[in-house]
Amino acid sequence: MKKRWIAAGLTAAFFMWLALAGACNLNLLLTGRRSECTLRIGTLIAALADPREKKLFLLFAIAGLLAVLWMLFGRSYLNYESDLFEVVPGFKIPKPDGQGQHGTAWFMPQKKFDVYFTAAGIESEIPLAPELVEFYENEGRQIHAADHKPD
Repeated sequence: MKKRWIAAGLTAAFFMWLALAGACNLNLLLTGRRSECTLRIGTLIAALADPREKKLFLLFAIAGLLAVLWMLFGRSYLNYESDLFEVVPGFKIPKPDGQGQHGTAWFMPQKKFDVYFTAAGIESEIPLAPELVEFYENEGRQIHAADHKPD
């Protein structure tokens, strides 16, 4: 919550500067003094002596503050929820919606899963080829020796 208020304050400050710069420079553009346009804060504040610039600044500042308030409190766009599918206990993902415009792939139904991914049992008494046994025993020794090698 604190981060949200900090972000809102920084956004409001940016919108105020943007309103100030927009009001002063728009007035300069409308009066034909294009070469005097600036973004320096001191010059912009001094330019607020003109009543036309004050009115423009107030208009832009109110619009900026309304935008910040909408971002803070009008968060209906953040409350989107769709139907959820529980992949594993405690982890859910949204179910696909729409008419397939982003693809139609989805998890395989349990009936098809059992057909395509059958389990095969392996007997522990089946002898392995001697070359394979020797290869894995040699690899195991090398790994064990590397783990205990002094640095």
